[in-house]
Amino acid sequence: MTLNATDKDEGSNAELSFQFKSGTQVPEFSLDGTSGLITVAGQLDYETKSRYTLSVVAKDKGNIPLSAETRVIIDVLDVGDRPPVFSPSAVYEAKVNENLRINEKVLKITATDGDRGINNAIRYELVSGNDENKFLIISSTGEIKVNGQLDRETKSLYQLGIKAYEISDPSSSALANATIQLNDVNDFVPTFKNSSFVFVIDEDKPVGYIITQHIAATDGDATATNNAFQYSLSGTDSSKFAVNSLSGQLTIDSALDFETQEKYTFKVIAVDLLVISAALFALRCDCNPKK
Repeated sequence: MTLNATDKDEGSNAELSFQFKSGTQVPEFSLDGTSGLITVAGQLDYETKSRYTLSVVAKDKGNIPLSAETRVIIDVLDVGDRPPVFSPSAVYEAKVNENLRINEKVLKITATDGDRGINNAIRYELVSGNDENKFLIISSTGEIKVNGQLDRETKSLYQLGIKAYEISDPSSSALANATIQLNDVNDFVPTFKNSSFVFVIDEDKPVGYIITQHIAATDGDATATNNAFQYSLSGTDSSKFAVNSLSGQLTIDSALDFETQEKYTFKVIAVDLLVISAALFALRCDCNPKK
């Protein structure tokens, strides 16, 4: 920019010089005192300062110099020189149930254009941690959604790397991490190792006699709250026996008599404490006659 000033006098009284007004601190610009040319002298940054107001004085060379003052306004235009920015306070973490359906939203990532004045459109993509393609990200919105069947027992934690980039310049990008933790859901029913068991006991064993310490059921759920069971007995023949509801210990609850009945067949039920699901197996107790 070149400033133009005129003086109606003649000779030295019409010769002009230019200078910034005293007190004007403008290291980003310089002013040629003879031509009035203003040039850039330092680094400009739209995001730091987008407008400069300069006070310039034009002074003649008369014996008693006369001067005039003008104000120069310089607006800095933004250019795409900064990558997208994720909010410094954003923590991209989510805890979700393992039974989320495909296309259900998990969390949303947000970035903005680092160039304040341009506001380029941002796009998103997953760049790491999604080897099994369990998740997808909506490129235009940053929403992360379920893309495959999740299973807490197989994998409980995902660390995803996300890239945000400008459409106009994909090389202008930034990275962020998202942590997704799966909550265990009670999705396994209890099972017994065997479908049936046979115990042989003497008929003179007393009430309270322990037939077996533990009738073990198992559950594929990952957490203790989802694989705790309550045991019970079912069937007419079970009236002679008792099972500890928590430990699965099986005992004699009433006197046995070989001459009256020599075989007892009944079922043991293991019920998941959080859902109504049960595993059954047939148990037969064979009584030996008195010796």
